[in-house]
Amino acid sequence: MAIASFFPALDRGVLARALAHYQTQLVWGRDPVLPEDGFDCLRRSLISNGFIHGPVAYEACVDNDRAHRVIAE
Repeated sequence: MAIASFFPALDRGVLARALAHYQTQLVWGRDPVLPEDGFDCLRRSLISNGFIHGPVAYEACVDNDRAHRVIAE
């Protein structure tokens, strides 16, 4: 698991379940495109933990043009 070293005290089973949960929530995509519902989930998390103080528009933060070009190659 590529990120396990960042969480040495966390049981790998717990980490695996957490990642599986977030994959189903579209936070961890399988391609470089960030879908709006994945962004919404991330935005809610950032607001709830105080990292950002208010909502921001998807369009102001995400430009998937390059991602679409990479997929097309």
